[in-house]
Amino acid sequence: MQASGDASGGRYKQPRHTGSFFPNASQFIINGGHFQSVTHIHQTDTSDFRTIPLGDIILGKNSGVLQVRGHTGATIRRVHSALIEGRNSTMTVAVYEGEEAEWEWYGDISPYLNLRHPNVLQLYGISTSANFYAAIFHHELVPARSLLPEYQHSPISIVYFYAFVIREFEMHGAYLAWAMHTALLSTLHCTLWIRPVTGQLCIELSRPAGSQGLIIQARADEYQDRPLSPSLPDNHLLTPLQKSQLIAFLTLAEYHLICERYLPQSDFVPISRNSTVRLGSIINRSTEPAEEVAILEDCKAEMHPLDSEGDLDAIELENGRTRIHFGSPDRPAILRQSISLVRPTASTWLSQVNYILAHLGSDMNSNHYAYVHQVKYIYRLSPSESRPLPSKAFLFLPSMRELMSYNGARLRHPDISRCWSFDPYGVRRLTDEEASELGFPEVELRMEAHGHYWDPSVYVGIREFHQAKGFDSESQDVAKQLGHPLYRLSHGVDPRLQCKLAVVRHQYFFSYNSDRSESEYESESDASALGDSDVDTEEEIILYPRA
Repeated sequence: MQASGDASGGRYKQPRHTGSFFPNASQFIINGGHFQSVTHIHQTDTSDFRTIPLGDIILGKNSGVLQVRGHTGATIRRVHSALIEGRNSTMTVAVYEGEEAEWEWYGDISPYLNLRHPNVLQLYGISTSANFYAAIFHHELVPARSLLPEYQHSPISIVYFYAFVIREFEMHGAYLAWAMHTALLSTLHCTLWIRPVTGQLCIELSRPAGSQGLIIQARADEYQDRPLSPSLPDNHLLTPLQKSQLIAFLTLAEYHLICERYLPQSDFVPISRNSTVRLGSIINRSTEPAEEVAILEDCKAEMHPLDSEGDLDAIELENGRTRIHFGSPDRPAILRQSISLVRPTASTWLSQVNYILAHLGSDMNSNHYAYVHQVKYIYRLSPSESRPLPSKAFLFLPSMRELMSYNGARLRHPDISRCWSFDPYGVRRLTDEEASELGFPEVELRMEAHGHYWDPSVYVGIREFHQAKGFDSESQDVAKQLGHPLYRLSHGVDPRLQCKLAVVRHQYFFSYNSDRSESEYESESDASALGDSDVDTEEEIILYPRA
């Protein structure tokens, strides 16, 4: 039995109220005025595709994709594997149900009506009934994200997974950019699938379902002719590869970039009033306060537009300061100033992370160290109905220059005294005493250093990858090869005092005495491991780093 079109020849008629005024409305009168109906929805012919009776669709397992769609959240979209009566191969069916199902369904299938590419979902047919619509695609599809666990057995294989998907997405996204006249720079507006029949990446031209999608971002030189690192013959994500093949597939810069974008974890630490922080620096987030251990020189930073919560107007003045006027003087407000590192990027840190860790002796606690990429200043104001802000009052936030320390290398707590004024230019500021007498609320300030850190397994993968490429993983040779600036230990960080070694196997911890020789220490350490030492086992071993 062959699946065939319906009596209409497979031609789908768009909703009758397309382009009409006030659809489904009645019993009202419009007096005067001129109206023109304008619609940009083209009457698209679906006769090239089969119309499948609903009874011929046998839904199988859900692919894990479930979306709530529509302006009122009244449409549910599910994706299933399915069998179609009269066909032997498994298909993929996207099902739409609910009040706005027709519009969501039609918006999703429209791009496929005049588009055919082996790495884009290929529409086979459609199915429509009351509040139930379906799009049937050739072949069974599995979400690309579902394959990620298969690559988590080693850090290098995880990086390969992302590298493969990125390359496929960039290559086929270039075609889509040409066909659809719009750049496809990330998967925020499309969903990635794998077609098991071919093992290749397949792009769906609809937005992913929240966290169910695999978010990929094209590289900075998207869609430009450029040399790629060696590709593998007939390679795809369903074919197991040897580690040597994975390493050959990736370049140094590509490996670091993927670790930077797709494998970091985020954290922030508060910065005390008398402390400063340097963008691009490495801090120990496990200490209180956070301790800076390594720094870079010549970093470039930028301030972001003010982020705020509350009824207010913010204007950046020529001197770099920000003037705030509050529309609701009795309501709380939160203001956020953010300064981010522009360059160098986290890849600079990852290219030499094992060099710094070797000098700190902190492989076991490597996730304690964070790369500072942003500093935030959070201002909170809490006026009340009993003490509202004066209607013509202005709050002035400091400029980026005023947030810098005297040498411009570090960020510090600003002086927020005398931040209120009735002068729109802020020439005449109120003293704290004057502001208090007039009922101005206190401005609470919190300074935070936001950073990325990586799981120790990522650093192990970088070490192994560098060694496989012929580099000393505990040197800065890779950073020099890639032209990155070099990290150095911060002033006051003595490697001899930072390099700690825990003898986990025997659960012994010893204290290194700098007045004794290394040979005395080694002999005592060997003896203690055999249980013949009287050394206190609650202390720490402190060693010199390797040269």
